[in-house]
Amino acid sequence: MLSAGYQIRLLRLASDILERRPLKDPHEAATLTGVPWSRTSSADGRYLYTLYVDPNGKAMVHVLDTQAATAHCVDLPGSGDFNAASTYALVVDPDGRHLWAVSAGYGRVVHIDVLRHRVVDDYRFDASAAWNTNFGVAALAPDGERLAVTDGYHLWVVELAQRKVVARPSHVALALAYSPDLKRLWVVGERSRVTALPAL
Repeated sequence: MLSAGYQIRLLRLASDILERRPLKDPHEAATLTGVPWSRTSSADGRYLYTLYVDPNGKAMVHVLDTQAATAHCVDLPGSGDFNAASTYALVVDPDGRHLWAVSAGYGRVVHIDVLRHRVVDDYRFDASAAWNTNFGVAALAPDGERLAVTDGYHLWVVELAQRKVVARPSHVALALAYSPDLKRLWVVGERSRVTALPAL
């Protein structure tokens, strides 16, 4: 970490050598700014995705390929509101090619092509009267057809193929998961109480 941001450096575990030059996007500066807000990884551990949010409400995903030792930055829609940007939730598709970023604050669903390092689709949904200033939490259904996202209290389901977002009844939610048979959406709420909601 630097006084004005962050740099990613490569540590070679076999030789215990820390590379001097920062690992960076070839089209970006070596220093990352903003706050590293949340992080997730691909199922095989190859890709590490970090959501960065800066004070003026811009958000971006830093995509680190640990196998190829490369990094890329993907800008997300929205600016001007730090609280709105901090609601972005990241969800990794099991195929390793796709990453979804959903923001209740900005009312956006963003589809990132991981291998091409860019946004390939994004669309709006109306959450303006409802969202809370909490970090976003999301879960992808096992069939990859839909995802659930929450701001800690409000709940939405995104039908990915239809580009459709449906508001569900409000429910305190700290964590989400779909059942393997797709019939239930498990919600961890207050006092770690687990509730099973109908998935559809």
